[in-house]
Amino acid sequence: MQVHWVKDAKVEHHCRLLGIKHETATVPVAEIDAELSRQKQCRLGPKINEDWVVEYAAAMEAGSPFPMVVLNKLKKGYFVWSGNHRLAAAVLLDQTHLNAYVVQVTDARLADILPRVVNAWEGRRLSREEMLVQA
Repeated sequence: MQVHWVKDAKVEHHCRLLGIKHETATVPVAEIDAELSRQKQCRLGPKINEDWVVEYAAAMEAGSPFPMVVLNKLKKGYFVWSGNHRLAAAVLLDQTHLNAYVVQVTDARLADILPRVVNAWEGRRLSREEMLVQA
């Protein structure tokens, strides 16, 4: 079973708007640093909701299309800017590769802003309280 990853016009639009160059690539899951990915996200509570992971995995297994994860390229490997739950679901399904948007954000200001806005583009939105804290 292969997950059906699809391009996302919203992500592409916002990357262009922010001046972030991106490309699509097939990336080995083993090269994605899941721990660093969780550290980089800005959720105030638990970083991963296991119920969402199982829900996503079931939908992936049923053939539902999923927006590609947004990865930041490192000197060696990647971390997730957007898609920690999608990555966890793919791992649960023993996927060895995934299709992703690959970016290289090195600007400190943008690196601080990006994790605060990506959930507005994709995934489950933050609560009102959490949005106010992030603002």
